[in-house]
Amino acid sequence: MVFLTAGQVSAYGEEVSAPKSNQSNQYIEFLNAVNVFDEKDNAEDYTTRADFAVYLARILNIDEYYRSEKIYFTDVPATYWKSNSINALAEYGIISGDSERVFRPDDNITYDEAAALLVRILGYEGKAQLGGGYPSGYRSTFNRLELNKGVSADSKGFTKANTARMITNALNTVMA
Repeated sequence: MVFLTAGQVSAYGEEVSAPKSNQSNQYIEFLNAVNVFDEKDNAEDYTTRADFAVYLARILNIDEYYRSEKIYFTDVPATYWKSNSINALAEYGIISGDSERVFRPDDNITYDEAAALLVRILGYEGKAQLGGGYPSGYRSTFNRLELNKGVSADSKGFTKANTARMITNALNTVMA
């Protein structure tokens, strides 16, 4: 069982709450404060599939330094710096690769991929499956939960600013 950690405490001991305004940098600052994003995350950079996996692992309190004995993806060697988070999420059944066991960690995450992952960790996978499965059922569930509020993507994917907003929306959503 996994739990999202929306109510977090900063390293300084004070409660940190999600921003209420539309300032994209505030979402990044919030996720920095709760140790989901790194200070080096630039608002205009695009989010890769590996980046998104690391953010989810951190939200779910999955140990980034955990080493799985099993290699789940042929393109994510044990030496890849985000392999621990990626393999742990695969072990929990949160992420999967394609039929060739390929994850494509350096590709930018797509709207449908992000929607499926967030819907899954929030516990709404059953609704998404009943709504048509991947991708349409996950996309409609993602939109119905308003995880897309204030978020936009372009043909390249999501910027870190949009990813921060989307993840903050998820942290403010009731789990099923």
